[in-house]
Amino acid sequence: MVITMGLSSRTVRKLEDTWHSLSNRDMDTYHILQRNLDVGNNMGTYRQAFHKAKAPAIPFLPIILKDLTFFMDGNQTYLPSAKKGAPTLINFAKFRSLSKFVEGIIGYCSENYSFASDLEYFPFFPNVKLIEVAPLDRVAATVEQRINATYECYQDVHCESRLLMQTLSRHAEQ
Repeated sequence: MVITMGLSSRTVRKLEDTWHSLSNRDMDTYHILQRNLDVGNNMGTYRQAFHKAKAPAIPFLPIILKDLTFFMDGNQTYLPSAKKGAPTLINFAKFRSLSKFVEGIIGYCSENYSFASDLEYFPFFPNVKLIEVAPLDRVAATVEQRINATYECYQDVHCESRLLMQTLSRHAEQ
């Protein structure tokens, strides 16, 4: 969800030439992600895809919390007794369903990924700071300019020296 939200952000969407340069396979993967994360039908497409997934898999926590809330609030904990004066009965069907749901989620999460033994070698970023959007817009514009300039270079033999001069003049202005 977070990946597709980031790719759908205004700043990233501005990289039109970059989007057009992606392979059909990459764009198909992106569209599948978007389709699976459609919020329509109570995220039904995501739920079906997750149900078909093989462990290990990490469920989307907001959906899990929503389902747990449904199990707890949407079903009676106690059932009314059939006879007057008899004690109320515990709704064991509610707790069986809840238990089955939790066991299913634990089953998806309990297996290790194939790269789990390599985690000590992966860098993590505990001190990452949030970046404002305006500087990212400038970066996107610069990337687009350079992509366009590179494309134009294929047709111009003096392109390299011209690009070098433009870069030097930009740095001198700053």
